[in-house]
Amino acid sequence: RVFEPFLFWSDTLGLAAFTVDGAMLGIASSHGDNLFFDTTLAFLTGVGGGLLRDLLCAQKPDIFTKHVYALASIIGGLAASLVIDLAGAKNTGMVTGFLLVILIRFLARHFRWNLPRISPSESDSSASS
Repeated sequence: RVFEPFLFWSDTLGLAAFTVDGAMLGIASSHGDNLFFDTTLAFLTGVGGGLLRDLLCAQKPDIFTKHVYALASIIGGLAASLVIDLAGAKNTGMVTGFLLVILIRFLARHFRWNLPRISPSESDSSASS
């Protein structure tokens, strides 16, 4: 419990940094004009480190329990890619994506945001209807 804020901020900064790094990698590749590719690469790079960490610690990965975790990475990667592609401002795009991931993660933690969950009983009843 004592280290929880430190772990949260370390994880958030790592997610933001690797999300932006993935977006930059996608833009620098020959697929730089493909927004879907850039955002997907940003997402995979961003959540990959946390996923590996959780698997090595034998924990359920955050990406499967904290849905805003993945969403923050997707939005940050998309924002970075859009700013760089549309405005051509590389540094501004990097900072925008980085800060957006941090902001979303902070707000999600502060306000206890989660994406809607479907319980198994709800999905079973809707599938049989």
